[in-house]
Amino acid sequence: MKKHLISHICTSLVAICLLHTSYAQDHAVLAKNNQKQNVETYNQSFSSDVTTSTKKLNKSDVSSRTLRSFSKLFKNSEPSWSALDKNFLATFEVEGRYTRALFTNSGYNIYTILRGTEKNLPSDVRSIIKSNYIDFTIGTVNEVRVADKTAWFVNLQSDKELVVAKVIDSELEEVSRHSLGK
Repeated sequence: MKKHLISHICTSLVAICLLHTSYAQDHAVLAKNNQKQNVETYNQSFSSDVTTSTKKLNKSDVSSRTLRSFSKLFKNSEPSWSALDKNFLATFEVEGRYTRALFTNSGYNIYTILRGTEKNLPSDVRSIIKSNYIDFTIGTVNEVRVADKTAWFVNLQSDKELVVAKVIDSELEEVSRHSLGK
């Protein structure tokens, strides 16, 4: 039950993020094929939840518990802070990867999303993806950490399709598939 709940949270969270950030250039292609409706729904959700409803904060506006928790988890990182509902969103880089981490006022890390490329995939996850999507190129990779689980959301592209695949505990699931209509 807990595994399924975390899986659904990860899927929802990252599907919104992926579709908003990773395929921005491909929206024109999807629009031409009149398949843009689902993508825009995710984009609007992401934009309203994260982009437009965040308020930039100074470090002094962030709770001391959150700052301590952040420092323990992400040593030597200098985030920019935003308010998201009653939580704190840190945006920063970890080893060259764009990263977002959401914290409660008491310092609990709700989730962390690290954006990267194929080189950031663990070899076992890369192997799972490559063996199931032979004619696809790996694009943006998002590593999502929620509680003690890590999910990998991988953007894939072939000559004819865009796919978002998810891997959790070595289990592969296709999140979405869109035709390029070439």
